[in-house]
Amino acid sequence: METQVEIYLVASGAVKKDGAVQVAIILNCAGPNIVDIFDQIQWTEGGDEKKPDKLFEKLEAYCNPRKNEVLESHRFWMVPYQEPFDNFLTELRTRANSRNFQEKDRMMRDKIIFYATDKLQELLLREDKINLDKAIKICRAYEQSNKHVKELIESTKLTHTVNKVTHHDKFKKKNLPT
Repeated sequence: METQVEIYLVASGAVKKDGAVQVAIILNCAGPNIVDIFDQIQWTEGGDEKKPDKLFEKLEAYCNPRKNEVLESHRFWMVPYQEPFDNFLTELRTRANSRNFQEKDRMMRDKIIFYATDKLQELLLREDKINLDKAIKICRAYEQSNKHVKELIESTKLTHTVNKVTHHDKFKKKNLPT
């Protein structure tokens, strides 16, 4: 939510306004439940309630009182492989960013390879010294080529059907008695 609100503040020109105005905009966008939470927040420094960054910190602490590293890891590993690949990659990056992985790129690469479909997994495993960027390129190329193959097959079927009907009609016309 924080990123969306920050985008809104920039787009509306509100970032140039006083912190209290920004906080009011954030609370208005967030709705009455957040306003109720805001009213209960214990501010450590006077004036913090007028600072958007302090508000986000307090809301983050309220909504996520503690991070459960094991649960976040579980959520990462439970993300199912899906197409389009970029949707899967976005979800994977979101989960990886909420997780305290020491080697985030390696974990994402492994997750992509472990959960890819048969043929794609085979292509990924053929690569020597594969890194995350290379895995992403292969997955995108594989997905795009699959779309192209399906398009070719469909257009070939359609052309074959049209030719078959045309050939059949010509044959009927030639053999009809007059």
